[in-house]
Amino acid sequence: MRQLRLPCGMLLLSCLCACATSAISPQARDPQLPQRWQQPAAPAATAPAAGWLQELDSAPLEQLVAESQAANYTLARQRARVEELRQGVTVEAAALWPQVSAEVGAARSKVDGSDSNNADVTLWQADVALDWELDIWGKLSDRQRQAALAALREQQIQLAAEVATGWFSTLANAQLEALLAQRLDNVSADLASLQQGYRRGLFEARDVYLSRNTVADSRANLAGQQQAYQEARAALQLSLARYPSGRGPALQGELPELRPVTAAGTPALLLQRRSDIQGAWLELLAADAGLAAAHKDRFPSFSLVGRAGRTSGDLDNLVDVGLSSWSIGASLAQPLFQAGRLQALEAQARARVVQAEKAYLDTVYTALAEVERLLSAELTLRQQLDAQRESRQNANIAYELSLQQYERGLVDYTTVLEAQRRAFDAQTAVIQLHYQVIANRIELYRALGGDFALPDTTTT
Repeated sequence: MRQLRLPCGMLLLSCLCACATSAISPQARDPQLPQRWQQPAAPAATAPAAGWLQELDSAPLEQLVAESQAANYTLARQRARVEELRQGVTVEAAALWPQVSAEVGAARSKVDGSDSNNADVTLWQADVALDWELDIWGKLSDRQRQAALAALREQQIQLAAEVATGWFSTLANAQLEALLAQRLDNVSADLASLQQGYRRGLFEARDVYLSRNTVADSRANLAGQQQAYQEARAALQLSLARYPSGRGPALQGELPELRPVTAAGTPALLLQRRSDIQGAWLELLAADAGLAAAHKDRFPSFSLVGRAGRTSGDLDNLVDVGLSSWSIGASLAQPLFQAGRLQALEAQARARVVQAEKAYLDTVYTALAEVERLLSAELTLRQQLDAQRESRQNANIAYELSLQQYERGLVDYTTVLEAQRRAFDAQTAVIQLHYQVIANRIELYRALGGDFALPDTTTT
């Protein structure tokens, strides 16, 4: 009995030392976050509603997002990565089950003796072997596959936001192109009127040259805007896995008028809603599981080994019921000396946990900063848009008045050109700010962990 005490005591000590170990700090497990967003105009702390794509009120956009989710190459690559990791989990989990193999062999030998006793002997042998290392410390983990799924979901949401932004960018560029084309028509008509008046002696040559300069500038601006429109369309086509020609039928649609944001959740809720944060947390758990496995590798491994077979000189008798030999055994192996290798592997695993934890915390606080910035921009951009629309109205009135005064000879033509430029700049700024409001809203939806709520049959 005394002889069993020492081995049993060592085994019990090993079990206690090999209990789950973790290097994740309390700060990472429970970040101390404020109860509400710090922006003074932040929306209510209720969870943001799913289905933000419908709030953008664009049926063509919903179809484009659905197309991109099915066809985009980046998503297809990530889905393949998830499948690879899913099969990897199956491969690793196979180690939890006994490994059974069967073998059939034959050997021919000759026994030397007297002339009468010389004989050729053929022996047939069949064996079934079992080898089972018990994973009593729970070394396997599914965290990497879960992290890949979170990364896939993040890419799906990011792609939906990218397509939505690209769609409205294309519409905004189309509106700017139409505005510049209209401006070119207007200034070309003004030039024709001035040239006719100049020939009749009503206008000065300077006015004609100023008008020609405005026409040339408008033509150049229109060409540049046409290029910008084509590039916006090409970027959208690339997201849809289409050929990025930048050409095709004219796109139809208007920039929507958005209602103010009514819900933004809380900073703590963001940890649950953001797929990138969830992915970073799962990566941290995977690294922590790797540390536990490296720690447990320093403790005993248990194996069961069995073998059964039959040997016969006749192949027909080889398959008869009955075994001519069998064996079964168990082993307990404890690493004793590996020149510090196992300790170094555990230290490496612990360092990987520290890296993963800092990456997780960086992801969390970067996401928080992003939401705070976008909430602030939500308010200021809407204020800018309202002010710019008022400016556009005033600039249009000023242009009409300056044109009337010029026709009556009260002001020179440079006053008309300046008023015309201000009116055009105000119209351009309204379109650009309107797009910025929409783009910021899309980014805010994404940053808050909002779901675009399209049917998704690709995530496994």
